[in-house]
Amino acid sequence: MKATKLKLTIYLLGFAGAALFTVLLIRQGAMSVGSAVATAGWAVVAIAAFHFVPIFLDAIAWQVLFPRPVRPRWQSLFWMRWIGKSISNLIPSAAVGGDIVRARLATITGRPV
Repeated sequence: MKATKLKLTIYLLGFAGAALFTVLLIRQGAMSVGSAVATAGWAVVAIAAFHFVPIFLDAIAWQVLFPRPVRPRWQSLFWMRWIGKSISNLIPSAAVGGDIVRARLATITGRPV
């Protein structure tokens, strides 16, 4: 897929996601959604941290596996790990789909796999 087609696809999917979010927010009522988020309070931050720490540590561990001359930044690996985990959780692929996506992302960014 050409880079311009890929960018167009990303923009279209991003727009579709934003439109879906807006429709759901309107259907459920912005006030009720805001109230639910306010009820959760700081627990949302704790839950986010609970997921952030293992992904961060996995990214650091994955970084060590790359040869030093081509070692990617931990931020790139964090992003790849996050995408892979999201795919594994979203698609019923026996938790293997995310690993395949991570390997593909590493290959696309020029890392040896």
